[in-house]
Amino acid sequence: MKIVEERKELSVVEVYDITVVGGGIAGVASAVAASRHGQKVLLVEKMFGLGGLATLGNIIHFLPICDGNGNKVIGGICEELLLLADEKITDNKDLGLRKSPAEWGADSYHVDVPERYANVYNPNIFQIQLEQFLQNEDVDILYDTRFCDVILSEDKLTHIIIENKDGRQAVASKAFIDCSGDADVFFASGEKTVSLDSNVLCGWHYLWIDGVMKLQKFSKPYSCELSKDGAKEPFFSGDNARDITDMVLQSRELFLDRIDGMCCDAPETVIELFEIPSIPCFRATRRFEGEYTLSLDDNHRWFDDTVAMTGDWRSRGPVYALPLRCLQSNKYENLFVAGRCISSKGGTWDVTRAIPTCGSTGHAVGVAAAMIAKNGKIDICDLQRTLKSDGQIIDEELITQDGKKKYEKSSI
Repeated sequence: MKIVEERKELSVVEVYDITVVGGGIAGVASAVAASRHGQKVLLVEKMFGLGGLATLGNIIHFLPICDGNGNKVIGGICEELLLLADEKITDNKDLGLRKSPAEWGADSYHVDVPERYANVYNPNIFQIQLEQFLQNEDVDILYDTRFCDVILSEDKLTHIIIENKDGRQAVASKAFIDCSGDADVFFASGEKTVSLDSNVLCGWHYLWIDGVMKLQKFSKPYSCELSKDGAKEPFFSGDNARDITDMVLQSRELFLDRIDGMCCDAPETVIELFEIPSIPCFRATRRFEGEYTLSLDDNHRWFDDTVAMTGDWRSRGPVYALPLRCLQSNKYENLFVAGRCISSKGGTWDVTRAIPTCGSTGHAVGVAAAMIAKNGKIDICDLQRTLKSDGQIIDEELITQDGKKKYEKSSI
């Protein structure tokens, strides 16, 4: 059975230079980058907090921004966010908080292994820090607002359609950045996308155990290739409403079952569920299929249109150059993507979904979108120079210096 919805005239909320859909780490980085380059920026977020999985999902590991061999490969806004997460706010009266991140159950900036740096932070404090960070950079935030659709004109997006308490509206912009984590804007635009149905039950949560708050990194076994091989069923797709709901409900049931088991094993111990993730903890759902798709074979391969770089948080040595063609729409020159839904597959998708790459790709497309908004086109050399001046690391030598893999220059 089908019904026809009444046709409505939509009011255009406001005209922005750039609209960012999604307020995760990628969205924050891209919005700040665009604003710093003189653009009027709107960030649309369906939840009531920034940071995505990094905060709302309790995934509190800001993974390394190095290659594991002592070389920093990510800088710029991503590094700013890493340092922000480590900021001690003991004396920050504006926040009304009197404890440092360490006292709230998070370690400060630390060395995981020799010359491999990461940060563990408090997700609630980091949400507020990200919010203040955007406000200080004059980015408009619109919470409780869901992206619904796009309006296209020839080779450009002209508007996105949103819905919130004010009803259904349109936002006009010169450029758009998809940081939804699920390639929602690209999918609605008719771009080619790829979906995964191999997600497992997962949900990092906190327990209160005898008066001490402890993080529980709960997940069923999953594949580093993001396939079903070696992973533990049941499996879920992140672009299907029923699957998303079932994944959340079943994960929460397992939280409670696990606590019951812990209480039975230690009846004298007081164990309570303290904080659960407020968004589904999917690793990867739907991504853009770009002009070029990164794979593990691209380790230490340079691209002429490189706009960001990343190491591999899972192992030492690998370094990936991230070309613009993996971040810009095939069809619409003013549409970009950052974060976990860039054009990257298999084990490389598992690498690029992490916080550092979200930050570096967000910075890259924020500046690229600003160029489109100002000039109507992108000069790749100018874009690379601008990004470098911003602190983004784009260094061919860091890609080519590892002798373990033969250097291949690509201008595919």
